[in-house]
Amino acid sequence: MRKRDDNNFANWNEKDIITSFSTISDCCRSKIPKELQFIQDQKFALLYKIDPTSMPKIVFSIKVFDDFTVDIWHGPKKLRSQDYCYMLGKENKCDRWTKLDCLINWISATPELETPLKAQMEHIVSKLKECLLCIKDDLKITTHINFIIEQVYLAMSSQPSYKTDYLLLCAQIYFSFPSAYTFIRNLAILKLPHPLYLKKLAATLRSPSVLDSNSHIYYLKKKCEMLSVDKKLVSVLIDEIHVNASYSYSGGQIIGSAENCNAEATTVQAFMLTSLFSDNKDIVALVPVKNQNNDELLANTTKVLKILKYSGYTVLCLISDNLRLNRKMFEKMAGGSISNFIQNPADQECKLFFCLTLST
Repeated sequence: MRKRDDNNFANWNEKDIITSFSTISDCCRSKIPKELQFIQDQKFALLYKIDPTSMPKIVFSIKVFDDFTVDIWHGPKKLRSQDYCYMLGKENKCDRWTKLDCLINWISATPELETPLKAQMEHIVSKLKECLLCIKDDLKITTHINFIIEQVYLAMSSQPSYKTDYLLLCAQIYFSFPSAYTFIRNLAILKLPHPLYLKKLAATLRSPSVLDSNSHIYYLKKKCEMLSVDKKLVSVLIDEIHVNASYSYSGGQIIGSAENCNAEATTVQAFMLTSLFSDNKDIVALVPVKNQNNDELLANTTKVLKILKYSGYTVLCLISDNLRLNRKMFEKMAGGSISNFIQNPADQECKLFFCLTLST
């Protein structure tokens, strides 16, 4: 009897083995429950169950590949292989009919999983991206859809990460209409970055300094070429203009950031030239700063002198009010102690005189 049982077990064990991938298509229909659907490709066999009530949907699906590895989906969610590897073994292979039966019984008994909100929103994004492929030539509609996609991503994120184009758009709106921006943000209809974040961003994206503006230097040079020699003798006036600390959007640029730090400017350091023998006056540079020190003022003044030398002017005198900052700057320029004149740092052949006016 024992021998007969051993033979029966051996026969059953032999029949239980799925000998080849083609065997699945030959025998699968007779071995799976009637409510399951079955299709086979050259590289995989797919078993799935459909729920026909209301809107038809796939309850679960089991995909067996030609190497007998398995993927299982419960509704729209792909299950981890760790969830069912105890039925298939370490290699995750469905190479026996009993393994397939176990998988079917297990997934059939598993309650339907609710799709997480994040997965649903990711599905929405994927569908919107499919729409973009269909209407890629319509710039207006693609702009609208990209904006919606950005809002969906931001709604899903607990720590929003804004795209560059979106940040620039928000910055344009905020610096042009700050009250309206704050009102819309408080309504929470759109996910908008905090104004403080935009201010910090603006501080790092400031416009090029006038001292580095090639167009302004070109203007000064061309104007100087039209002057007679005596009219090219100039004095440079150094002054501070106090301004309200704020950012604004103008001419396609965010303005209001200090040149010497990542903050809003509170002062504009002005450098103006005036001819000694004519009424010719001009602005050399307007540099927005905050809490400027004498080293920074000295660096800016030296740049101005070099710009004027390059443009063709001869600077004979620096004029400023008698503020401590200006005195310290003159002392550093003179080598440690203030004097009436020094050699011009930008033109060693000329003397440069200092003039401090009384503050009123």
